[in-house]
Amino acid sequence: MDKKDKIIKFKYILILRDLRANLNPAINREISRRFMRLKFKDDTAIFYPLGFLDGDVSKYEISEKNINSIRQKSPRYILISLKNAVYFNKIGFNLILEAVLKLAAFNGASVGFCDYNEVKFKALKRMSKDMTNLSFFETASIATLFWGEFKPEYANRRIIVFNDDADQKRQIALKLSSIGYIPTIAKDLKEFKSLHKDFEYSVYLTQIKSSKKDIKTTLKENAVIYELEGFIDSAFINNFDQKTFNNSLKIGFKFFVFDMSKSSSINIHGVSFLAKLSTVCAEYGAAIVVCGLKLASTSQVLKNDLEDYGILVYKSLGEFYEDDSTIAGGGGSGEERPKNLTKDIINALPSLLATVTDTLASMSGSTVTKISTAIERFSCEEGKFNIGSVAFYGDLEAKFILCLQKSDIKKMCKILLQNSENLSLSQAYADLLGVICDRIESQLARQAITVSFTLPHILEVTQDESNKNRGVLVRLDIDGSDAIFFLSK
Repeated sequence: MDKKDKIIKFKYILILRDLRANLNPAINREISRRFMRLKFKDDTAIFYPLGFLDGDVSKYEISEKNINSIRQKSPRYILISLKNAVYFNKIGFNLILEAVLKLAAFNGASVGFCDYNEVKFKALKRMSKDMTNLSFFETASIATLFWGEFKPEYANRRIIVFNDDADQKRQIALKLSSIGYIPTIAKDLKEFKSLHKDFEYSVYLTQIKSSKKDIKTTLKENAVIYELEGFIDSAFINNFDQKTFNNSLKIGFKFFVFDMSKSSSINIHGVSFLAKLSTVCAEYGAAIVVCGLKLASTSQVLKNDLEDYGILVYKSLGEFYEDDSTIAGGGGSGEERPKNLTKDIINALPSLLATVTDTLASMSGSTVTKISTAIERFSCEEGKFNIGSVAFYGDLEAKFILCLQKSDIKKMCKILLQNSENLSLSQAYADLLGVICDRIESQLARQAITVSFTLPHILEVTQDESNKNRGVLVRLDIDGSDAIFFLSK
């Protein structure tokens, strides 16, 4: 479209806007349909709003025809294209998002925006500052990388990635890798601008739905450790992942540690919340621990409440580690008795194993081959492997352990490790397990099986695992390197 055509189109939009105030509702609805055109591409529905996206509610009315189309086709994704949007403000953004989210809720579709420039991208990020359930893609073509159908021949697509937000850059690279692409990560904006013309896809003004936890969480032995900043108050409570907490209790973790060394303080709402968690923990023989609380700025009443509710208080995280009665043992150790395999686990094994091996193959660029399968207790050479474990609950309850050699983890996580001085191999391995979990969740969902996962657990010792469940132990070969996949109750 040349400059002249754009001017004509702009004038047409202005005329329409002025006319609408004097039109009857039926005609207005017809115009609304034109403002909210709908197209489908693969498993994605794309809305194309037209003109000025402002406070005019009638513009965002989705026609019955389009509603029925989306319900019939049940797309997994819904995009809002800003290609034909002349201008939008916060009110217009909220109105169109509200209309689309309401429609997306029918089948749980993910929602995102596309087709914008840098100015609009900054505005979108500003308007969605507190939202973690949205994705933004510079173009619809970029969106298809993440939301479109992947075919093996797409693996060689040349993709370069950069984002000013280091966490987003990492998540984008991880997501593309998990799909099957091999992206190049620009170390800075200067490198990106000098190289992006040589690539088929340039992923820059893009932000994917966040999988980042608001509260940094790590695992060590039999403890789940929450690193806090700011207050333990109502905002903290809203961000707390209760489902993962419950699952961690089920798997056998005994201490849930709130490290407050970087936190300001705790108020009565925070103490009340920890008290509720402590009550739940008591049913499992677990405990809530608070470390690094600034006692001088904490009232005596709150201190007494912590004690009354059985919450353990330590001066520092180091003091907690030094207490021999706490950290020893490992998550899920001790009283748990061996359990038998279930029919559901056996039936799920082929698809789970295929998902795991496909992920390992795509992220390493290696051939992954199954060597043997046996029903036995878990065992592996601790010095030879790095060992990670994840449990999942819901329609299917099971746990898998994945044992990989360090060289293979480095190969699979090279995208994450490049230009990441602060990312350890264990953290990268945990991210790899997270990718596998995402793929397993999608695979099971296609079978109408709903599950939720615990946090990935990088094991330091395994002797307790050998005394627990019998499961299916699968020995794998990754281009000559040994690997183990173990699935159990």
